[in-house]
Amino acid sequence: MSIFRKSAAAIAGAALALTSVTAMSAVIVTADTTLNNAGWALGSTNMAGYTAAIQDSNNFGAGGIVSTSVTLNQVSAVNATTLAGADIFVSPWWSDAQGGSSATAVSDFFLTGGNLFLMQDDAGHDPIGEMLGISSFNSSQNSHSILAPELNNGAFGAVSSADQHFTQGYLDEAAVLAKGGTVAATDANGLVTIAVWDYGDYAVGAGRMVIMADVDFISTIGGAVYTPGSLSSGALLGLNATEYLLQENSVPEPATTLLLGLGLAGIGFARKKQK
Repeated sequence: MSIFRKSAAAIAGAALALTSVTAMSAVIVTADTTLNNAGWALGSTNMAGYTAAIQDSNNFGAGGIVSTSVTLNQVSAVNATTLAGADIFVSPWWSDAQGGSSATAVSDFFLTGGNLFLMQDDAGHDPIGEMLGISSFNSSQNSHSILAPELNNGAFGAVSSADQHFTQGYLDEAAVLAKGGTVAATDANGLVTIAVWDYGDYAVGAGRMVIMADVDFISTIGGAVYTPGSLSSGALLGLNATEYLLQENSVPEPATTLLLGLGLAGIGFARKKQK
C-alpha cells in the first residue's frame, strides 16, 4: 500500500470514528425545588423514584444497563450559563408562571442541539412546549398504547401500555406532525399523549425531544415503581425515554462529512493511479 493510500485510509477512519463516539458521561439539568415548587421537581418526593434511578450506576454507568453515567444538576436559575455543558434538560410538571421566564433559554438550548424531556399535563404547565408550538390540552383517557420503538422496546425492557394519573393531558396531533414529531403514544380515544423528535426533526441542528402529556406516567406518586428487577410500566417508560435522549447524534457534522468525503475520494484516486 502506498503512503498516499495509507493516509487516505487514516483520514477516512478518523472521520468514521468521529461519527460513532459513545458518550461515557452526561449532564442532566433541571429546575430545583425553589424554581419549581409545586411538588413535581426532580428533587421532590413525588419524583424520587425516577430521580434516584437515573443516578443509579446500575442503570446508567460503567457496567450498568446503559454505559453512560449521569450527573444531575438541580439549578435555581435556568439560563445559558446553567445550561452550558448540559446534554439534557428535564422539565417535569412546571407551571407557566414559574417556568415561563426560562422557556427562551431552554428553547435556544434545544435549537442548538440540546435534548429535552418535557412532561406537561395541561395548558397551565407547558411553558417550553408552548414556546415550541406544542401545547398540552385536557383531557385524555387511560390506557395509553406506547407505539414508538424508542420507548416501548428500550434497554430497560418492553412496555406496550401505561396509565396517566390525576390531570391527564394530550397533545395536538397536527401540531406534533407539523413540527416534525412522531406520535409515540395514544390514549383509549386515539389522542396523542407522547411524542418524540430525533435529532434535526424539529429544525436543522435541533436536539432530540420527548414530550409526555402527563408527568405521572413516570412519577412515584403516580405509582411508578423503580425497584430493580420489578420495574413498572411507568418506570420502564421513563428510563427508556432517558436512554433515548442520552444517545448521541450519529449524523456527521458538516466538517466531518467533508473530511470523510476527502478521505474516500483519496482512496479512489489512489486506486485509479495503481491501474
